[in-house]
Amino acid sequence: PDRGYVTFAVETRAKTAQEAGAENARIQTAVIRALRAKDVAGQHITTSGFSVVPDEQYPKGERKLLGYIARNA
Repeated sequence: PDRGYVTFAVETRAKTAQEAGAENARIQTAVIRALRAKDVAGQHITTSGFSVVPDEQYPKGERKLLGYIARNA
């Protein structure tokens, strides 16, 4: 049978790690619902990785925390 593979990620940013993770989960859930509504079987939907990392900049060599980035692929 013919097959196609699509890979994508949801990335969200927020002031706290908890907010970034929660918003990411909300969006990812909506994406999965949309895929299932298009008859994509749940067994064909997988997550390959999830992370929450600090969103940082280093102006003048000093660390400045902007918030957090959550990624779900």
